[in-house]
Amino acid sequence: MPRNDVTEYLVHWTKGASYDEAFEILRSIVFEQRLLGGNGDIKGGFLCVCFTEAPIDQFHRVLSRYKPFGICVSKEWAFSQGGRPAIYQPNADYQLLPDELKWRHMRYELGGESPVDFCWEREWRIKTEELHLPPEEVVVILPSSDWAHMLEIEHHNKEEDRIYMEEITYGDWAAYQSPEPFHYGYSIMNV
Repeated sequence: MPRNDVTEYLVHWTKGASYDEAFEILRSIVFEQRLLGGNGDIKGGFLCVCFTEAPIDQFHRVLSRYKPFGICVSKEWAFSQGGRPAIYQPNADYQLLPDELKWRHMRYELGGESPVDFCWEREWRIKTEELHLPPEEVVVILPSSDWAHMLEIEHHNKEEDRIYMEEITYGDWAAYQSPEPFHYGYSIMNV
């Protein structure tokens, strides 16, 4: 059922003190073709890769700690990798979860002196140390075509360096290699 408040995709946004820092993180993710699991704000110390299902055009209006550089995957693919929505509940309810679901717990406390409400993030998690990102499953999100151009140039330079090193190591036959094309699709966010 089509809805404008729920999407068919999930996005992993990067953080950073600046656009340059967030781009550097995204560049590493793309070139390594993986996301590393982390355990920040995850009770129990479980390693997870986190995404949001909040619509792209709404997410950055609410929270500025993330920058508009991201990795977008389909919910269907994330689900096939073990991804599930976070379970928003008070910390007191954490122990009520079976051990195999505790990695999905996200603190949610209304009222009191220090309310905690991150429900609007609509977080999804994949419990893993590392998530491989096949190019056919990923769309890279960038804030402008200038950033996309920089990513493609860096990819091309990296490929030229790889071919040069192979020429040194393996001889002249490597000189006939072509640089690998940039395999990821990308989308411009225009923020």
